[in-house]
Amino acid sequence: MSSSAFRFLIAGLLATSVNFVVALVVLLASNSVSLSVVVGYTAGIFVSYQLARLWVHGMIISGSLVNLIGFFALYSITGIMMTIIVEFVFEIIKNFTLAWLVGAVFAVVQNFYGQRIIFKLQA
Repeated sequence: MSSSAFRFLIAGLLATSVNFVVALVVLLASNSVSLSVVVGYTAGIFVSYQLARLWVHGMIISGSLVNLIGFFALYSITGIMMTIIVEFVFEIIKNFTLAWLVGAVFAVVQNFYGQRIIFKLQA
């Protein structure tokens, strides 16, 4: 495993933990699966962006407006797709944690490769 992949994994675990805890709190407060996924995912985006920009890729990457917009566009599209996946899986298995994990696996793969494009990094 490359060092940037390892750092992405560590940063992802931290951002995912924030995502899940926030999503669970919102779910308990609102009883809305979609709202909880969106709010939790948004919280995780902020953690992920800062870690990706400052640490994940082994260098400090400019916080330029282009990078910021690209990053948030990627994560927004991934977040919408994750919400759809979680909703779909939840309807089948009626287990939020497992449904969320299925959606999260998709999001991790999508975001790792998407960041490499946005930050113009070599594979």
